[in-house]
Amino acid sequence: LELFETTFQVLRRQGLGGEVSCKYSTRGLSAVPGYDFEEASGELTFAAGESHADLRLSVLPRWRGQRSVDLQVVLKDAAGGAMFDPNQDGGEDCQVLTVTLKADGEAALSRGPSSQSLIWLDSCCSVNGLKRGICSWRQQIKDAVSCADGGDNDSDNENEAGDG
Repeated sequence: LELFETTFQVLRRQGLGGEVSCKYSTRGLSAVPGYDFEEASGELTFAAGESHADLRLSVLPRWRGQRSVDLQVVLKDAAGGAMFDPNQDGGEDCQVLTVTLKADGEAALSRGPSSQSLIWLDSCCSVNGLKRGICSWRQQIKDAVSCADGGDNDSDNENEAGDG
């Protein structure tokens, strides 16, 4: 499984005179940033005469049979006289593109009970969401323990264990 990079073409319509720009960002819906895709944000600039700009998105590997998830690419803060189409998703304030990430293949080829369990679990809830939650939970416990003992004394504890 490898990182996949895809490109979206953002179009400029109804006039190519002057420089215009807008900011962009990604946000997860059912897709989990850092597990399903790499968060991205920045600014797209269209020089005078340019009709399109490319926006790159990195999609993290998906295993066969993993459920489809959604994320959004949001364009906002149009500048230089640019305006968003009020009839599109997002209205006058922004433009929103919903992207669905799918795994290769229609269904998983079960190789054993653990594969079947993982597929079943992912059909009930997002395995990547669980991974993110566990990492967050682990860090919260480390932070709480660090605050309770007055600081980070990992090196002191290791020395005490070695002296005994």
